[in-house]
Parts: sequence; structure tokens; C-alpha cells
Amino acid sequence: MTEGFVNRNGETARARQLDILAYVEIDGLSCRGGRMRMEIEDGTTVVLDAVGVDGILSLHRNVACLDTICRVRTDSGRIGFCDFETTHNSRNGADPVPTMVGAVVSDGLSER
Repeated sequence: MTEGFVNRNGETARARQLDILAYVEIDGLSCRGGRMRMEIEDGTTVVLDAVGVDGILSLHRNVACLDTICRVRTDSGRIGFCDFETTHNSRNGADPVPTMVGAVVSDGLSER
């Protein structure tokens, strides 16, 4: 599933086409950011360059889902943030998750 939207000046518009390139760390799970190209419903195109700040891993039906909060810069120079969520099955849906480079793995309060 690929989903995206843009909120500009209080107006929300969905992406009708979306291309995402995730920059995955050497652990094969955590994400350092990425690049997204969205064609919005009104026909405009937005390109976002995202740089990861920190992430958290959660397991849903034993599949590793990672939310990485990123600083974002658009192709027009605007800045903001996004939740760059990626879901991987690099563990065969069953193997334990090792220590990660760019995300919290353990349950509970974490200080990074």
C-alpha cells in the first residue's frame, strides 16, 4: 500500500501517484530517510527529500513496521516534517529483530 497527502495552507489534497525511495540502513530495517515524488489531485507535483531524525519499530502480525520522523525539504524550498513509514519482511516474518541502527526496538520509555 502506498498513500500520501499534502496539507498546504490548511487545505488537504491526496496524492494520485506516488513514488517512494527509502534509504535503508545496513541493518536492513531502519530508515535514514528517502525521496518522495507525489503527483497531487490538482495536477501539481511535489518532490520531498526526507532526512531521518529518529524511528521506532513495532511489530504488526509479526511484520516489522518502522516509523521514522524526518525533516523534509520540498523541491520549492519549503521545510517541514513527515512520518516516513516503511514495512519490511526481511526477517521472514518470524525471526527476532536485532539491535537497529536508526530506531528503538525495545518496548517502553527510551532515551536516544
